Amino acid sequence: MAFGTSLADSRAEVPIGTIWSSSPWTIRVGWTYGPGDKVMQIANDYDRDVFNGDLGVIDRIDVEEGELTVLFDGREVVYGFGELDELVLAYATTIHKSQGSEYPAVVIPLVTHITPCWRGTCSIRV
Repeated sequence: MAFGTSLADSRAEVPIGTIWSSSPWTIRVGWTYGPGDKVMQIANDYDRDVFNGDLGVIDRIDVEEGELTVLFDGREVVYGFGELDELVLAYATTIHKSQGSEYPAVVIPLVTHITPCWRGTCSIRV
């Protein structure tokens, strides 16, 4: 089975996200977002004062307004649904993206086989 952070994020979200089943959800840019989801900003946004690698938690989704609110260190940042390409789920991340961060625990999958890279993409099989 191929495994990467995108697959891990989508699989981790299902059991965690069921807690919020009565809350509004939105699907944008291939991700399903719901209140309580852990997200990462993937581009610098100087107007909002959030930067590549910043981690936050979705606080609420306003479907009527087309907005999603994320808490970054207790500070609310509002995104329009058209701006969600700046966020990705952050239940799993790469070692590269986590550089400079501190975590109480880290899980690193050890694999026995890595498929050769082709056109800049690699897949890890477990």
